[in-house]
Amino acid sequence: MTQFDEPALKTVIAATANHLLESATLFVEDTAQYGTAAADIYAAFHAMPNSSAVADNWNTMQALAQAMRVRSGSRFVDLGCGAGWRTKEVAALDGVTFALGVDYSREQLALALSSGAAGPKNCHFAYGDLIALGHGADNWADGDADVERLLGTFDVALMVFVACHAATQDELNAMMRAAAAFLGPGGEVIVLDAHPHINLAPFPASDRYGLVKTYLLPADYDGEVAPFTKIRTTFITPKGQLSVEAYFHDVQTWQAAMDAAGLSGLTIKDYLAPPGFEPGFWDAYIKPNHPSGRSQAAVIRAFKGDAATSPVT
Repeated sequence: MTQFDEPALKTVIAATANHLLESATLFVEDTAQYGTAAADIYAAFHAMPNSSAVADNWNTMQALAQAMRVRSGSRFVDLGCGAGWRTKEVAALDGVTFALGVDYSREQLALALSSGAAGPKNCHFAYGDLIALGHGADNWADGDADVERLLGTFDVALMVFVACHAATQDELNAMMRAAAAFLGPGGEVIVLDAHPHINLAPFPASDRYGLVKTYLLPADYDGEVAPFTKIRTTFITPKGQLSVEAYFHDVQTWQAAMDAAGLSGLTIKDYLAPPGFEPGFWDAYIKPNHPSGRSQAAVIRAFKGDAATSPVT
């Protein structure tokens, strides 16, 4: 197995990007309303060497590396794992003793569980409805792992652009309660999501990062963006354009969700710039002091129990 050092992270990031291309055809099965060209557009977005997916993947692995370096025998759960490639790559890293991927899409999980896409022996997958779990349902999961038995045993729970689909405070609270349910005492939840500090200014995305974001403001907008305002993300690629919608969550919304889940020590950090690009290339996407405003995305972290006693602060 490989270590959580810089070369290993680069290998995992490259492998995950390639696997995203291989599994992109599944995207159209989950989002048929976007049309049959959706898979090609989504694959083209991930194929772009400078798309925002590069920054997302890099910052995901950096956050995981920080969390797992201070924990021996880390147990990792990937909530909203999709086709499971990131779960499998992380499972193969030295120090990760058990990895579980959970997703609401049976089509994606079928790919994750297929024999031709087998991962390490310490890697498992299960169907799971995080909102149902957060509401206390007893029939929220099934798969190749006894998920109920695994609740409360994980060191790190990861959610990459999953929580942004919570349309209400109740749904976001439920998602965070679900994440907390997987964690043992002192465990950490890591969320990558739209930045809680609102950014309405335009930035040069279509020719640089492969996407643009639009906040769908109401007609009576008075200068303050309400929590759960819809965000429309449009992927712009050589294969065409594809728009999907999610929801904005501000700092108070996140704090309320963490409180509801018994999670403490909420931190919100701007992205780091992935290496290998010319200086300033990522500024409009990640720098809080750029004229476009705050970072477009953020790494959001909290701990189960008292953050002061957790191994990462």
